[in-house]
Amino acid sequence: MKVFAVIPARGGSKGLPGKNIRPLAGKPLLAYMIEAAQAASMVDKVFVSTDSESIAAVAIHYGAKVILRPENISGDTASSELALLHAIEYFGKDSPDILLLLQCTAPFTTPEDINGTVETLIKNKADSAFAAVPFHHFLWRENAHKAFGINHSGKERKRRQDLEPQYLEAGSVYAMRVATFLDEKTRFCGSTSLHIVEDFHRAIEIDDAADFYQCEAMHAWFNFSKEEREHYKNRSFVFPKKIGAMVCDFDGVFTDNAVYTLQSGEECVRCDRGDGEGISQLKKLGIPILVLSAEHNPVVAARCRKLKIECLQGVVNKAECLSVWLSQHQINWEEIIYVGNDWNDKVCLQRAGAGIVPRDAHSSARNVADMVLQSKGGKGALRELSDKVHKALENGTTTLLSSLPSPSPYYPGQKEVRPWGSWEVLGVGEGYCIKKITVKPEGMLSLQYHNHREETWKIIKGEGRVTLEEDVFHVQPCDCIQIKKKQHHRIQNTSKDDLIFIEIQTGEKLLEEDIFRIQDKYKRLSSI
Repeated sequence: MKVFAVIPARGGSKGLPGKNIRPLAGKPLLAYMIEAAQAASMVDKVFVSTDSESIAAVAIHYGAKVILRPENISGDTASSELALLHAIEYFGKDSPDILLLLQCTAPFTTPEDINGTVETLIKNKADSAFAAVPFHHFLWRENAHKAFGINHSGKERKRRQDLEPQYLEAGSVYAMRVATFLDEKTRFCGSTSLHIVEDFHRAIEIDDAADFYQCEAMHAWFNFSKEEREHYKNRSFVFPKKIGAMVCDFDGVFTDNAVYTLQSGEECVRCDRGDGEGISQLKKLGIPILVLSAEHNPVVAARCRKLKIECLQGVVNKAECLSVWLSQHQINWEEIIYVGNDWNDKVCLQRAGAGIVPRDAHSSARNVADMVLQSKGGKGALRELSDKVHKALENGTTTLLSSLPSPSPYYPGQKEVRPWGSWEVLGVGEGYCIKKITVKPEGMLSLQYHNHREETWKIIKGEGRVTLEEDVFHVQPCDCIQIKKKQHHRIQNTSKDDLIFIEIQTGEKLLEEDIFRIQDKYKRLSSI
């Protein structure tokens, strides 16, 4: 399959005269895209379409072929598509299967961006594809002096991690199948796919002098090696002024991210005794430690029991779960140290007061971390971090928050079956317990109340009917129910499938003895 790249670069820019060959960090702007295209393994030939002899000379100097564009398709109103149609006419019988439109005003485009866009088009069997970056901003429009939300209702402001993914054109790479493009004459011809570029800052396009100066300032950072970036990041790192807790992923932090499979089919992992000593030293300081893991393997809970630290495992949305935990313990995000190693830790790393990763963490986590440790996961990373915390405390650059309230008698992974369904403990800590409750179709819990604890129910799946004192109301996914001390309550499944909700218990006595059943025809069946 033949792939040609075309870089339109006309000479009559009015916003910033001569911008296409204006020097950026000592090199013409156009040269950056030419070099990226030449380094892209999916590209067979690189062409620059221009009406300017000066631009043509720069293009030839950097190894591109030149297509001289007629004046009638080179003005302010001429579209890039006209340049592409002219290029295809120029190719004649040598026309490619896939044509790339590369915008030279996006100097931070990489060969990986170009290859990835072509690969996405081929893999998805699409007619066109383009590079895009994640977009989390709220857009508005105005009509008759009134503002209206475009990608949101305006009445409800969801958190970024709760928003449906949206993407912004990077303005750099567009790929299209030539046959479909010739039929529709638009870069978004036929079926279109997205190639996601994770680094939002590389989506900058140069339109005016301000954009150019911004690119000059950013150029040094983008051209640092990975080691240079991490050196500067670590040099400016400081712990939170007050450390309220340390929260860690398990795989890739406590372990080396490897899984060992025994002949019996059981899985086991490798942990470092030095890391265990580091955890012990942090516990002696009174720092609460939480393990937050998406993994279901019982080895997570086993290791945490050994170290006598709490854990929440099987967590799907780490940021949401951690927000609840922090709220219950009256700790702010900026007061925690978060240690992660992969993409599902990204939001927590960004929101934490100190986001820290081991040296061998995935790039998606490294790119947003405040500090990259010298040690690898499962090979001394936590001991290294423990030493750094001790040093910061000795230097007086950080202090500790007060300790947490009394402990819960439950343990992570504990399960019980009841006639109405089952419950499972997802996590426990001092003064709280988080359970997943599953109610079978037509199942109903006993009417009950508690003297020493409060509960919060978050409906995850199914529909049901809740009784809360004298009120009876319908619930569905995303509904949240607050139950205060001594309030009579129960829930019944009214759907054909399981009703699942998360129950967060908080209080001084989280015991079975604090459950007072008013109507109780159920008895405990068994533990599992």
